[in-house]
Amino acid sequence: MTRKLYDEDSFATQFTATVLSCEKGKHGWLVVTDATLFFPTEGGQSFDTGLLGNQRVTDVLLQPDGTIVHQTDGPVSGTISGVIDFEPRFRKMQNHTGEHILSGLIYRAYGYENVGFHLGDTEVTMDVGGVLTAEQIEALERQANEVIWKDLPVTACYPDEQTLSHLSFRSKKDSYEHTRIVTIESVDCCACCAPHVRSTGQVGQIKILSFASNRGGTRLLIACGRDALDYAADIHRQIKQISAALKAPKHQTAEAVLSLQKENERLQFELIGLKRSVLQSKVESLPIKKGNLCYFGEDLSRDDRIYLLNLLKEKCDGLCAVLSGNDAVGYAFVLSAQTPSLQKEAADLMTCLNGRGGGQKGCMQGVFYAKKQQILTCFNDPV
Repeated sequence: MTRKLYDEDSFATQFTATVLSCEKGKHGWLVVTDATLFFPTEGGQSFDTGLLGNQRVTDVLLQPDGTIVHQTDGPVSGTISGVIDFEPRFRKMQNHTGEHILSGLIYRAYGYENVGFHLGDTEVTMDVGGVLTAEQIEALERQANEVIWKDLPVTACYPDEQTLSHLSFRSKKDSYEHTRIVTIESVDCCACCAPHVRSTGQVGQIKILSFASNRGGTRLLIACGRDALDYAADIHRQIKQISAALKAPKHQTAEAVLSLQKENERLQFELIGLKRSVLQSKVESLPIKKGNLCYFGEDLSRDDRIYLLNLLKEKCDGLCAVLSGNDAVGYAFVLSAQTPSLQKEAADLMTCLNGRGGGQKGCMQGVFYAKKQQILTCFNDPV
């Protein structure tokens, strides 16, 4: 078993160790030392990066027997020094301790267990085994930050079996041998293998970015400490840009956007009305005819095609179709076939023109994957 120096001091950045083995692997060299500061991928948290000797550490793996294997760019030997990249390590410590704070509060308030956790390089997600409302999540975020402001100590230890048997703590495991317990007094007590900050104040802040239902529970996307600050700074930059573009004070950007949205909806409604008026005028100018009627229009939405079809089907006694598209991607269509004989003719057209779609008796819609001239020929005597 490798001596886990990160258990002894989570803020240490440099160490000296003896190389026990170094073998060529599939993706680099696999190095085992007698001790390490490098945390391996474990418990939902990704591994530490840095240098081992003069080689870059590209992965850190935990073996079942407790041995930690470093994957490096090149071989190392003898007694070597190691240094971890502390900025990403500290980011993970802030986020992981923040997750403990939230999980502890959720468990104490609602009895929901933390059933999933992922602390990657770009985001942090946590899954709880129960449904939380928006109001509850807002209150939990406030309570979590109050825990941070109190700057409570965060401690980690390996209790003996007797102490462990009388200790109430959260854990996803059934086996508790060599269990490390991380405690935040009056907030959380949890089995955890990862490095943490020394006090809740070092988390800085907690922000719940989003939440969603997940397998009967709730998945939270969170940001803590530096990540929360970066998120707030990015949002602030965007609000400044929106404020400048809308010529509205920053604290009124939401109202300005909603006002702009309403104006856009009004204009869209007005545009649809004008477009329909033009289409209706075109239809009124067409004569009533025998046989099929096929109408090609530019940039017609599905609603436009249905609107036109309802007007045009009174202009013929055969199949009536409205289409929009081009030879490259095909032609979206709506098709009226009011009698059994016309419905059979429409089905034959679907085969002839490589059609995809369907519908109820009397009306079909879909796409013809054919060229315009083929469609015109198949419809016979189109408009």
